[in-house]
Amino acid sequence: MTGTVLVAALALPGLCPSPAHAENPPEQTTLAFKYLYYKEKQPGHDRITVHAPAVSIEAPLGSQWSMSATAVNDAVSGASPRSYTYIPSRASMHDNRTALNGSVTYYLPRSSYSFSLSRSKEHDYLSESAGLNASFSSDDHNTTWAVGAAVSKDTITSRESASLHERKRTNEYLLGVTQALSQTDLIQFNVGFSVGAGYFSDSYKGDSRPRRREQLTQLLRWNHHVEPLDATLRASYRHYSDTWDLRSHTWQIEWVQNLNEQWQLTPLLRYYTQSAAYFYLDPVPGTHNSPDSDQEFLATDQRLAAFGARTMGVKVTCKFAKGWSTDLRGDWYEQRADWRAGGNGSPGLDPFKAMSVQWGLKRSY
Repeated sequence: MTGTVLVAALALPGLCPSPAHAENPPEQTTLAFKYLYYKEKQPGHDRITVHAPAVSIEAPLGSQWSMSATAVNDAVSGASPRSYTYIPSRASMHDNRTALNGSVTYYLPRSSYSFSLSRSKEHDYLSESAGLNASFSSDDHNTTWAVGAAVSKDTITSRESASLHERKRTNEYLLGVTQALSQTDLIQFNVGFSVGAGYFSDSYKGDSRPRRREQLTQLLRWNHHVEPLDATLRASYRHYSDTWDLRSHTWQIEWVQNLNEQWQLTPLLRYYTQSAAYFYLDPVPGTHNSPDSDQEFLATDQRLAAFGARTMGVKVTCKFAKGWSTDLRGDWYEQRADWRAGGNGSPGLDPFKAMSVQWGLKRSY
């Protein structure tokens, strides 16, 4: 079972907020290929490396329908994030994840309706989900409302325990609105809520987590086009909270600069901060800090600790022929306990770094 630390936007499986122009099917068929290289770093340990090629297609089906599909294969090696500085992680592992998802959308003059299915399979984790989304526009198409619901069912096993066979079910809901404020300003607000029940623990770390989790996410986006510079400012703020007492804030800013008709440059800055889960076990320097035997829930996974993180990124896009474009993106991520906003982070955490490079090729016809 693997994860990523680079997710910073509202992204619920099976749910997709609709932009203001979602009532029109795509005019062209688009084929795309992406290749992602992701590498984590932490002092003295071989951390996760991911190679992930992906292919996707989006196409109109007549005048009122469209379809989209994506296939991804992740080759993962290394070790998952350590519990914390003083307790080593499990041995190095190798795994492959194959993910497939597809959707169909039906369009009316002022609304659209989508149905999606997805499946993700690893050696020790199977996830399947289905989702419904709808969007509704005002008469002038300046306001678009989006609603969505999805359900996912996961099956969890373990390489180290043949007897482990657990399940998890999550129901997710989304409500959003996109408003055109002017010819140069667009604002969007989304609220996501999910309720999960089942197995949330990590068998490889020997932790024990509650079997229920409720999550609330609020996302605010603002896009402003700067006409004299032929550029667009994209700013967003995301607030997250759950019943495990995790609270997080994410601020992100992008500057999309058109250099000419062919080239586009997009730098990115992001700051993230979170509190610790109420059952997270802080290490005591120099000891293994064994938990109390009567403690019902506990986890030493550093992803449940209190910390702050910064990301810098840049993307270059080039349109090099009719219908063809390519892009190259790099992101550099670093997290530290003392970067947490509004208080000290969890003690004993080593600095953690990650970098990703993604190359893409797209053809529209």
